[in-house]
Amino acid sequence: MNKTAAAAPQPFLRPADIKRQARVPYRTVIAWLERGHPRAGILPSINLTTTGKRKGYRIRSEDWEAFLLRLRTEQRERPSGAAPMPRPTSRSREQGLFRY
Repeated sequence: MNKTAAAAPQPFLRPADIKRQARVPYRTVIAWLERGHPRAGILPSINLTTTGKRKGYRIRSEDWEAFLLRLRTEQRERPSGAAPMPRPTSRSREQGLFRY
C-alpha cells in the first residue's frame, strides 16, 4: 500500500467515521441524518444503496465541517462584579415564595 494514498483525505465520510470523530453513539449520527439536530438542522448526506438494501449514507467532509460549526455555541461570559438580584422581602414567611 502506498502511504500517500492512505494519508489523502477521503471525499466522503461514513456514519461510523463521524461516530468516532464526534464521540457519539451510532444511532445519534443516524438521527442527525434522518431527523436532524435542533440547533444544526439535518446533516446533508447521500444514500448510495439500491432498492431493498440497507442504508448506505455517505457525508461530504465539507458538509460535516459546516454541521460542526452550526452545532457549536459560543460560550457566554458572565459579567464580573455583577451582584445577584435581591430576594423579595414583601411576602411574609407564612405565605411562602410561591403563589398557587
